[in-house]
Order: sequence, then structure tokens, then C-alpha cells
Amino acid sequence: MRRIMLATIATLAVLAGTAAGAASIVSNGDFSGGNSGFNSAYAYVAPGPGALYPEGVYTVDTNPQNSHNLFSSFGDHTTGTGKFMIVNGAGIPGTTVWSQSVGVTAGTTYNFSAFVSSLYAGSPAELDFYVGSGEGFGTLVFSTTAPAGAGTWQGVGGSFTAASNFVTLTIVNQNTVLGGNDFGLDDIALTGGTVPEASTWAMLVFGFGLVGMAARHRKAAVAA
Repeated sequence: MRRIMLATIATLAVLAGTAAGAASIVSNGDFSGGNSGFNSAYAYVAPGPGALYPEGVYTVDTNPQNSHNLFSSFGDHTTGTGKFMIVNGAGIPGTTVWSQSVGVTAGTTYNFSAFVSSLYAGSPAELDFYVGSGEGFGTLVFSTTAPAGAGTWQGVGGSFTAASNFVTLTIVNQNTVLGGNDFGLDDIALTGGTVPEASTWAMLVFGFGLVGMAARHRKAAVAA
């Protein structure tokens, strides 16, 4: 079985030790910029009463209960009052929840991490974290299950060595259950190593046929 299981990291201290002294390369990983800087195969909906009733949709807001009355009421991981990605899990496995392309340095080890929560106590999401540089998701960095109880943030992370000077980070939900399977994402980060100069990154992206704007700003297009 190709999936590589990683025990969930229960405390911020463990992740902080990995990321100490390094800024995250990911753009808008704390979602303070709202629904921007990343791609998703899930459909975005503006927050509001009942907005998250359909499966396979997400919003970016300060409280899950604003958009689904059965979701737990709690704040983001970053400050407790900021925004995070709030997701009603789809019933189709392998659907991209979040992805972003970033510039890195080939041969350098990085840590891909995030904080995960459940919005509703039942059938927690099963999340795979991938890194790739071409077609498909690429290599599985680690897998995790969202917390069983609603409203609790859990830190998760895993390391990889970059095989090229750009990577696409992808988070995929593999749970197909429609009752439950609702989750939050916050503080998605890539730390370690060094980031190429902007001009070098632009040439690399152009060479691989990526979108010009993504090359100039080192971020993916705004989610639909």
C-alpha cells in the first residue's frame, strides 16, 4: 500500500521545533487573505446561513457555525478570531481540497505542515498531503485523520527532499462518507531550506509552462 502513515502531532511545540527560525514559503497559509492564493477542486461559497449544506463545498470564514447550524462553533488556530478554510467533505475520494505551487531549492529538505480540525463529531476526514512537480499529485508526504471531536486543532506535518526547483503542494480528502467528514484547515506551511531569487523562479516557471502570474507572485491562481 503506497500511503505512508504518520502519527498525528498533538502539540504546537513539536511543529515549532521543526519550523524554528524559518518563515513559511506558502502564501496565505493562515487564510488571513481570505479565498486567495490557492486552488481547490471544491466549490467556493460565500459564508452565510446554510451555505455549507451541500457536500464538496468550502468557505473561508471565522466560525463554521456561521454557514452550517450543525457545525461546532469555534475560531481559527492562528488567533482564535481570524479566518480559516471550512470544508464540507465531498463523497468522491482523491478530490483536491487545497493546492499551491511554490519555488524551492532542489536537494533541500522541507517540512510540509498544517493544522486540522473537525467541524462535526462523526466520520473524521482522511487527509493526504502530497508534493509534486508534474502531472498528478506526486509523492505522498504523509496522511492523517482529523480529530474525532469537533472544535479541536491538531498539528500535523511531514518532511520531504525537493526533487526540483518548484513543487506543487496538494491536500486531498480520501473519506467518502457524506455524514460528518467536515473539517477545517489553517496555518498551512512549508518551512526549511531557501527560496530561489524571484528572477530565477520566474524563468523556472516559464520553462515548465506554468501561468505567468503564478511565476511573478509565486502563488497559485485564486480559487474559483
